[in-house]
Amino acid sequence: MTMSTARQSIVPPPFHAFYDAYRFSPTTRVGDTIWVSGQVGIGPDMKTGEG
Repeated sequence: MTMSTARQSIVPPPFHAFYDAYRFSPTTRVGDTIWVSGQVGIGPDMKTGEG
């Protein structure tokens, strides 16, 4: 089996403007591995999560 090493940026719709401006992707997938940046989680209301 051949494993893909192509990088895939995963950008949720609310982050597209930020990605377009700074080319920063909150998540990147390479093969079967997903790399997540160290960001604080926010809800749909753009406020930080409880806890």
